[in-house]
Amino acid sequence: MNRKQKIVIGVGVAIILIMGLFPPWVSVFHRGAVHYEEAAGYSLIFTCRLPVNVEWIAKLRDLTQQEARISVQYGHSTDPRDNQRMVDELDRLRVKRMEIMAEYEHRASEAARGHTLCLDLTRLLIQWATIIMVVAGLVFILKERDRR
Repeated sequence: MNRKQKIVIGVGVAIILIMGLFPPWVSVFHRGAVHYEEAAGYSLIFTCRLPVNVEWIAKLRDLTQQEARISVQYGHSTDPRDNQRMVDELDRLRVKRMEIMAEYEHRASEAARGHTLCLDLTRLLIQWATIIMVVAGLVFILKERDRR
């Protein structure tokens, strides 16, 4: 086995290990007679993944932007009234953030009753098989030929 073949095998093994550490996931929903599966992306194998709702993420992002605007607007003022306005505005936004998080947690717990998140083993095995075939093909192509 020559140097190029060893490099190809090493890279292939590294890719397979990375795919194993960050496997594909699938969301499975069960509601009565309805069974639905949806790809849920990739994440670290050791993390617990929960369903994500983009609407709440957008709401929280907007609140963070509002907090930043208020901090910039009043942050450099030496007027005590501006400081009090800033504190009041930030407190109002914090209360709003807690309400959004409480609503999200309530809805997420209700949604989780008919929801499971599973490893997408079929997709992972297909990815591994593809890498193995590509590596085998490259090792075959890169073999040294006798030059007689």
